[in-house]
Amino acid sequence: MSTLEAVAGIANEARTLANAAKGEISSHEAVCAERYTNINQQLGWIWKILALAGVSLLGMLGFLAKTEVDSLNSMQRVLDDRTQQILIQQHNVSPPKP
Repeated sequence: MSTLEAVAGIANEARTLANAAKGEISSHEAVCAERYTNINQQLGWIWKILALAGVSLLGMLGFLAKTEVDSLNSMQRVLDDRTQQILIQQHNVSPPKP
């Protein structure tokens, strides 16, 4: 076997190995692309769930704040009424006209 034939044989073997590696890489890329697609879909669902949870939390906080303000306003009215009653009793003063 001549040197030229030996080099040609090595080149042919290298070409065969390179083509096999290229096929394996292509297969690997396809599998990874499918995985990334699935990951992106799952992340999309997670973002939707987090957004819904955030909106729900803000809604609940708004409801609680309104309830607290209503309660405080109610207590203030009771205190104002009671203060007027005490002033009337102590000073025999007529209540202010609204």
